[in-house]
Amino acid sequence: MPSKEIYNYCLKQGYRVDKNVYTKYDSLETSEDLSQLFEVLSRHNDSSGNHAVMTANTVVANPDFEAIRACQFEQYHYELFTQSLERREGATFAIWQEGVKEKVFRPQFHAREHINIKRWMDDLSVHQEDVHFAFDLDMAGLFSKKSIMPKNKYVVALSYDMVDDWENKADILLDGLNIFEHLFGFQSSSFIPPNYVWDRRYESHLHEAGVRYIQGTSFQLEPMVNKRKRKLFHYTGQRNKNKQIYLVRNCRFEPSFASSKTNVIEDCMKMIDNAFRWKKPAIICSHRLNFIGSIHPYNRSENVKLLNKLLGWIKKKWPEVEFLSSDQLGNIVNSTSQSTRY
Repeated sequence: MPSKEIYNYCLKQGYRVDKNVYTKYDSLETSEDLSQLFEVLSRHNDSSGNHAVMTANTVVANPDFEAIRACQFEQYHYELFTQSLERREGATFAIWQEGVKEKVFRPQFHAREHINIKRWMDDLSVHQEDVHFAFDLDMAGLFSKKSIMPKNKYVVALSYDMVDDWENKADILLDGLNIFEHLFGFQSSSFIPPNYVWDRRYESHLHEAGVRYIQGTSFQLEPMVNKRKRKLFHYTGQRNKNKQIYLVRNCRFEPSFASSKTNVIEDCMKMIDNAFRWKKPAIICSHRLNFIGSIHPYNRSENVKLLNKLLGWIKKKWPEVEFLSSDQLGNIVNSTSQSTRY
């Protein structure tokens, strides 16, 4: 969602953007969003003196709306996410780099774009009304005015409907990884597929580009042409044929998704406790939208307070806790896990 003004405009035009947490809360992060988040993370040190750290799974590019419009929707163009940030607020990427330097923010690769480019461009080319309404507001996809439970169908970036699109998706992944290395000065050793949808054949391409760890949930959805997606199950420490290790999210801190924030901390603590009881690392999933305040300032202010309390409770209950980014955790699992089952 580009701004509060566009959010209100969408509502006036009959689009229930208030019914989807992403269109309600999520936007490009501002300097204030990052500063408040980093302040909380740096306030909490683990048993080794390390700050709490957030793995910043990064989408490195966004659509270049002007260029796509100029070619009359016949060709896709993108801009780097740093360019998107500069247009919104010039100093924001410098604050990213500050967070990296202070070791509270650890970028890793998520996608080139969080958009299924072929599906989106196909609908733009036939002038699908809702898609063009969103495009004119610099939004990549929206949903019908008739939607009771609104959902953006374009966010599943690596799904495909045709065999020919498989190779194109692989090329996009590799291009994204190259952009990541150019922006941050190091290769991403982990990858989290958008919406947990990917084809296993991509894993060898990722391996060649330096990806050693695949973040996700307990299952993977694999695209199948003209069939339902295949569900494959994973566990932390499992290795695929390329010896890449899966890291499975087993805890959630998602206050923006909760209908009531009353038990958000308690619920996350129970998940962490369960992970530790089974001698597993607690891998906490938390999306960016939880810490964005440009559309609804209370969303950020309330949730950073909850994060502060959560980290305090964790340290109190487990004083020997260690805070790790996903790639750091992967390195530890790699040195201890010998599982080869796929």
